[in-house]
Amino acid sequence: MSTSQIPRSDRRRRLADAAIRIVARSGVRSLTHRAVDRAAGLPDGTTSYHAKTRAALLELVVGELEARTTRNAESVATRLGGLAGVRDTITVDALAQELDGLVDDLSARRDDMAARYALILELDDQPELRQRLRAGGVHEESYRIAVDAFSSAGLATDGENVDDLITLIDALVLERTVIGATENRSGRIIRAYLNGITERE
Repeated sequence: MSTSQIPRSDRRRRLADAAIRIVARSGVRSLTHRAVDRAAGLPDGTTSYHAKTRAALLELVVGELEARTTRNAESVATRLGGLAGVRDTITVDALAQELDGLVDDLSARRDDMAARYALILELDDQPELRQRLRAGGVHEESYRIAVDAFSSAGLATDGENVDDLITLIDALVLERTVIGATENRSGRIIRAYLNGITERE
């Protein structure tokens, strides 16, 4: 299939994939339209056609990162819903296991996570994009899912508990993908956190 026959949505996704790899492996300053064309294996000018400015190129990257993380969170919500079944309840251990699985899923997207952290650190001149990576729509969706999960497990759904959990998961992913933890301890840490909430109630 020639590049002209590739559907527009697929070309944009291919460009986003290439741009994310560049940021993850070479930093934000290496992100240029020409570099993305080459990394994506597409003709010169393809990136400029789909994202005319650097701001538009960064928007493409951030939008794709948001979409992928939202899909991960929604997948966890679906599995939790299945576990709850007709009783609308789940055990704390089951919740911890699913959240540990979410850390696994996010950590498997190593380039995505490295690109996200690099963008958060370097996008001082793009506060709106930076905010979306830190606490935008993905955070809101994750918050909603966490509230539902806490409720199903019989845990208090106050904002502090939920925000702390989201921060904890983010830290565990950072440890796994950037710091390079040699021991997978996320399940144990998440379970200890959830049990701590139970003991406080």
